[in-house]
Amino acid sequence: MGSVGFQLFDLEELRRQLRAMPDEYLLRYGRAGANLCRPHNGEAPRPEFVVQLREERREWRRRFPKQNT
Repeated sequence: MGSVGFQLFDLEELRRQLRAMPDEYLLRYGRAGANLCRPHNGEAPRPEFVVQLREERREWRRRFPKQNT
């Protein structure tokens, strides 16, 4: 009989991976994350998906800060 394993969420490792992604991949990752954060069947998204999307958006804003013009 198999067992279910849980991998701990490593926020620092996620941040390292996001920093290493080319812009195109980061954008795709964010779009996929936004889809995962939409409620499905009336259930709230998993908290780790919300954190991943927040971090992706943070990295995007770091790379492309808004210009005050």
